[in-house]
Amino acid sequence: MQNNGALDDLQAQLAVDYLTFIGIWQTLQTDSILPYALDSIHAVSVFNLYQSGDNIACLKARDMLVASGLLEYQEPIHDLPDSLKSAVAGVPEIITHKKISSVNDNLTISPNPATNFTVIEYRLPAKSAQVQLTVCNSSGKVFYQKTLTKTCDQLWIDTSNFSSGIYSVSLYVGKQRVKSGNLSIIKN
Repeated sequence: MQNNGALDDLQAQLAVDYLTFIGIWQTLQTDSILPYALDSIHAVSVFNLYQSGDNIACLKARDMLVASGLLEYQEPIHDLPDSLKSAVAGVPEIITHKKISSVNDNLTISPNPATNFTVIEYRLPAKSAQVQLTVCNSSGKVFYQKTLTKTCDQLWIDTSNFSSGIYSVSLYVGKQRVKSGNLSIIKN
């Protein structure tokens, strides 16, 4: 069957979603709104795009809502070796996690190096009390601190106000540091 250059329904919807995303992006730029700091007025069009489908434009809209704190979203955490994690695909879901016996290998920082944001994923033993996550510069100045109440979560951290450099991300149980990692911030 000859197409004559016409788009099928799926291609037409994809084109509409991409054009909508580009329009939203241009509006945000014109209004000097950062894509990870949406206000309620701009969030409506982003939310409508997010709900319209499951292509990349809709997923980017979802990411903007999550980064702005307007949508709660959690990727599944699979107990696989790191080399296989990128091969895991499927619809995101909230899953129940197995009990973790040690904190030592359960802190992930991504993207790293970061520019405007990073996501810190952690897993804690089931009965951890007084757990604190801190992000400090090389001089020990605390740039971010949060008391953790969940045993497994992902935290989105705005790093747009951080200077270029290397920061220490640490998990404390009580006053004892149980895990740490480095976060590199690169500004243009």
